[in-house]
Amino acid sequence: MIHWITFASFFDDEVISFIAKETNSFAEEHFSNLELTPSTRALQWKDVTSEELKRFISLLILQGIVQKPTEKWFWSKRPILCTPFFGNVMNEKRYSLIMKFLHFQSSNDSEDESPSNNKLKKIGKFHSMLMQRFQSTYIPKQDISIDESLIGKGTTFHEDYEDYGVSTKSVMTLIHELKNKGYTLTTDNYYTSPELAEILIKCKTDIYGTLRSNRKGLPPLIKSSKVKKGEVLAFQKGKICLLKWTDKKPILMLSTLHSTSMVTVESKKSKSSKLKPAVVADYNNTMGGVDKADQCLSYYPVARNQQRKYYKKIFRYLLSQAVWNAFVIFKKNGGKMRQVEFRMKLIERLIEVTVCNPSTRRGPFPKSEENVVRLTGRHFPSYVDESESRKKSRKCVVCSLKMNENGKRVRRESRFECKNCNVGLCVAPCFEIYHTESNL
Repeated sequence: MIHWITFASFFDDEVISFIAKETNSFAEEHFSNLELTPSTRALQWKDVTSEELKRFISLLILQGIVQKPTEKWFWSKRPILCTPFFGNVMNEKRYSLIMKFLHFQSSNDSEDESPSNNKLKKIGKFHSMLMQRFQSTYIPKQDISIDESLIGKGTTFHEDYEDYGVSTKSVMTLIHELKNKGYTLTTDNYYTSPELAEILIKCKTDIYGTLRSNRKGLPPLIKSSKVKKGEVLAFQKGKICLLKWTDKKPILMLSTLHSTSMVTVESKKSKSSKLKPAVVADYNNTMGGVDKADQCLSYYPVARNQQRKYYKKIFRYLLSQAVWNAFVIFKKNGGKMRQVEFRMKLIERLIEVTVCNPSTRRGPFPKSEENVVRLTGRHFPSYVDESESRKKSRKCVVCSLKMNENGKRVRRESRFECKNCNVGLCVAPCFEIYHTESNL
């Protein structure tokens, strides 16, 4: 269950309760400031609960797997579009109302000290909560990389770095908690600069990456010199090594870790080998983590282009990032599941813990919400565990739906059960019927 445990540590009860509180507060403010007619759909609003929010979140994640161009189509009853699962979890009206009032920071929040022009103001507190959980859940290994991921403008930088350029203060803000711990940072040419390298050296952090030729502080000769293919031109200043190497085109590198040493690199495509500077080989091996994450997230996008409110779009992105981070930790702990299977298991678990509580079930009739769980996922028959019951058998819930010739319900005991659904079932044919037929 590590897929659920890790995600639940990101979207824990405190985070879910916070979203519910701010959403309900925003809805209350909306009604107090707006004259509504009795026919307005918003009048059907009732406060959202934490359990509802978990179901709501499960549908957002599912939309990335079952993709449709228009959000309302997820609830369409047209045969060519119909996906009844969404309606079984939450009807379209309730989903739309929650999305309408979904909020993350009250306009009258007394603790808010963000500048009025900060575009992340309405999502800032939630963003901080999530980042704290990301950082506390996973400690990076020595090699880390930074690259841009396009989601929106309005970045807030750490106050310690306001006097630097945008690229430098972006990097320093991101690695602020990792300074003085011996990390090695890889950056692309947007971020790499002698200025950044000097700062990181003082913070006991190494850096290497591609470099733009117009950066301040570079020797004029490294800009003007032409280097033949396979040759290297290098300059050293303290720990900083500047290197120019020509392959198909000139490449400029900066490193506080490498020298001009060369290594043999095998080509995967042509099965040939060539000499490359060690810094270039290491850069190719360590850089690209953000690009890979963005690529994998694009397969199952939670964010939608039609989302008009920017902070809701950012929320969707952060939700997707939380799922990806949970998947990465799952893989690092030996998990063998593919990303899409991981997401489906997570969705099933989110729905299961909110709408299917076996301890509160009464009678043999499955509730309509429970259809969502019993008709999805993987179910296997197992013997009734005597340690959990005085009897070796349980009443079959499918047989109990039948009537005998006297009009009384049939009671048939079975030594088998479905542990996932917590019900007794005959192996054949009841087990198959219970997990495939929606109308029992």
